[in-house]
Amino acid sequence: VVLNLSAPFAPLLNNMASHFMWILPAEAFEEGFDRTNTVIGTGPFLLDEREVDVKTTYVRNPNYWDTDENGNQLPYLDGIETLVMTECGHGYTSYLHDAERWLGRPLPFKVAVVTGVAADALAAGKIRVDPAANPGLHTYHDPCNMSRKADMADRPRQLLDACVERWVEMTPNREWNWCCGGGGGADQVPETKAVREAFGATKVAQLRRTGADVIATGCLSCWSTLQGLCKQNDLKVEVRTMGLILS
Repeated sequence: VVLNLSAPFAPLLNNMASHFMWILPAEAFEEGFDRTNTVIGTGPFLLDEREVDVKTTYVRNPNYWDTDENGNQLPYLDGIETLVMTECGHGYTSYLHDAERWLGRPLPFKVAVVTGVAADALAAGKIRVDPAANPGLHTYHDPCNMSRKADMADRPRQLLDACVERWVEMTPNREWNWCCGGGGGADQVPETKAVREAFGATKVAQLRRTGADVIATGCLSCWSTLQGLCKQNDLKVEVRTMGLILS
């Protein structure tokens, strides 16, 4: 499709992405075709099953137009049936340990966290990384929920081994690591600021001892809290999530 404009119009791409601007094939307008329940598209996956507020399952689009650099048909996956959580320690452990108890039945899907998925993909050779993209000395802060409740201490370290030029451990670490002070969403409560800053003094001392230029973590609450601690204590340390390290 080629659109010829009479004048520059900056919002065009944004407007084209709107659901009001779908481009559909002619058969979508034939009698008997239900556009509200039949998905048409050229993306890598097709909708297979939808259970409202439960799960959405996609299967591979056999006619997907793209290939990888070696000419292999994309996508690589046959389907998607897993809920992949972002870097949120509370959210991940809630789905991992608490959701079935709250619902009173097993979850109908697998639960994973993006850090673990990325580490598995790296180990399988499905993604490539360049440590030169992450220069400087890095260290890692273990989120309480991830390291103590979700067995997610090794995966981030595997990613750091591959993705950064140099990194060192804080002491103590893993399940014995000191909390940053933002647990339970305290980083979002203004009334806890003084307590968080006092509590975070131990974490600041840990970080200083490493001499690191960058501290990485696998939880957005920790990321937010560590940023505040670095600013409060005039630490010239960049705080990054594992997602930013990977990107």
